[in-house]
Amino acid sequence: MKKYLDKKIKSLPQLKSLAKKNIFKKAWNWLENGAEWGNTTLLNLENLKKVKIVPRIFNYNSKSFAASSLFNTKLSTPLVVAPMGHLTQFHKDGEAELALGAQKSSTFITISALSRLNLQEIRNKAKSAKILYQIYFYNNKKWVESEINRALDINVSGFVFTVDSPVASKKYLTLSDNYDARKFGRRSNFNNIKKTPFLPYWDDIKWLKKKIKNKPLIIKGIMDPNDALKAFKFGADGVWVSNHGGRSFESNVSSIEMLPKIRKKVGKKKLIIFDGGIRSGSDILKAIYLGANIVSAGRPFIYGLIVNGSEGVKKTFDLFKEEYLISKKLSGY
Repeated sequence: MKKYLDKKIKSLPQLKSLAKKNIFKKAWNWLENGAEWGNTTLLNLENLKKVKIVPRIFNYNSKSFAASSLFNTKLSTPLVVAPMGHLTQFHKDGEAELALGAQKSSTFITISALSRLNLQEIRNKAKSAKILYQIYFYNNKKWVESEINRALDINVSGFVFTVDSPVASKKYLTLSDNYDARKFGRRSNFNNIKKTPFLPYWDDIKWLKKKIKNKPLIIKGIMDPNDALKAFKFGADGVWVSNHGGRSFESNVSSIEMLPKIRKKVGKKKLIIFDGGIRSGSDILKAIYLGANIVSAGRPFIYGLIVNGSEGVKKTFDLFKEEYLISKKLSGY
């Protein structure tokens, strides 16, 4: 399969097409569709397409916001893997195989709080993976602290506090499928089966900083410039500009619309990670151009996972990297 990927799959759209053929329809619909009628998911894609860059000639070493490292770890490309849960519906080793693919790509992965597999199993498979762990506020703070401690036990590189989904959204486009992703694929993580969300507040950033023992903390789901500035004032080490891939609030603006406004508000030196509709290397360049230090993608890495596990994930990363470097040289940025 690896030889097939190398010879036959030359683009991300090809990889997506192959993935769709290799997964049953209801799981594919779950992956692709967003909140309510899917308008915010589509808006992310449409508004990224509208971003245009005026090329600069003879400008091969220009300075940009692109980070060459994250938390003292060198990156070949400013691209990381976004958090996604319920992945054993796509591959029997789901999150563990995704982490191994990130390890092979020498990049970071954010393991979802909704991972089907427990953290130790993921670490056993991807022994040197650079893992960030996603935090949701479920059940109570005692439960949250126990999740933090489990993550610290496998030596995660940092934490991602997701704040844009305090409650679950409706999904009208997939109602007729009657598909519950929680019931498909194997499970070794039983800590997140019973979960009752409770609302986080600004002071909870300070509480988290005390509990995570000097690990970096990124606040994910920031869409307002004033919220971004406030997050840093409360102790965040970075903000993640994201509308949850359009899977949370239906009437949201696109992530790319807010990115340059947030960069202007927080200044040039603060860490900004971005996601929302990234489907090509030129999309990565656009986000960097508008102020992101690091760009994150989710669904495309699942396409690779479906096709060939960790090798498919690495193939996804390699295709992104190739396209990004070409776009970078052609644009002068």
